[in-house]
Amino acid sequence: MRRSGADADEGVITVGTALLDPGRYQLRVDDQVFDLPRKEFEVMHRLMHRAGRIVTRDDLFQDVWGLGWSDSKTLDQHIRRLRRKLEQVAGAPKITTIRGVGYRLEA
Repeated sequence: MRRSGADADEGVITVGTALLDPGRYQLRVDDQVFDLPRKEFEVMHRLMHRAGRIVTRDDLFQDVWGLGWSDSKTLDQHIRRLRRKLEQVAGAPKITTIRGVGYRLEA
């Protein structure tokens, strides 16, 4: 029996033409669907949740990898992979680097 008030789209975040579905670990941009690995999904979730605002590198490290994690190359690689996926679709949101601070997702 279906729970009352349950919504199949619960937790879905939309920024511009991008839709992030936590139930499927998918990023959908227009008609393109990307199945994201867990850490890429978590990074994208933080960026989309705070779209238009800066998300610091420290916040991403703490939120995605936990306290004490600071391997900047790991974060750089995840951002690079997400950018490659977004660049495949015209009009997709863009991840902008704010030098020395963090990242901002812009629709």
